[in-house]
Amino acid sequence: MFGTVFRILDEKNRIVMPPAFRNELEGDFYISANLEKILEIRSQTEFDLLAQKIGKANSLDPKLRDFARYFFGNTVKVSADKQGRFLIPKNLLDLATISKNLYLIGVNNKIEIWPEQRYEQFYAKFSDSEMTADLEKELLKSGVEL
Repeated sequence: MFGTVFRILDEKNRIVMPPAFRNELEGDFYISANLEKILEIRSQTEFDLLAQKIGKANSLDPKLRDFARYFFGNTVKVSADKQGRFLIPKNLLDLATISKNLYLIGVNNKIEIWPEQRYEQFYAKFSDSEMTADLEKELLKSGVEL
């Protein structure tokens, strides 16, 4: 998935999923909070793959157990209605500090949900030519040539 779309929550904490994203999600999907307190949307298939990986992690490691609690405790399964609207639960909105305006960002196999101000601060970093030059070097080291 790719692309960036601005959305505004309605009075019931719903937004409309863009058709391009909706088509890739194939029905019900999951919203989770990541460690950066950004919300992530995954299809059933992608969520199942991630849940299996988390389930295979060493349950004797307290940090991994804590992560599993955090991740699954901050995950909900949702469905879009016929208009493509879906509800984002208040606890997840609060965790991600989303009040009204947000961005949906396609990031490969998931969609991230960012609060407007935080996304704009993130995006502004890319106007710094020194930062982008350093990033390009890191990408090249990783075998990614732009």
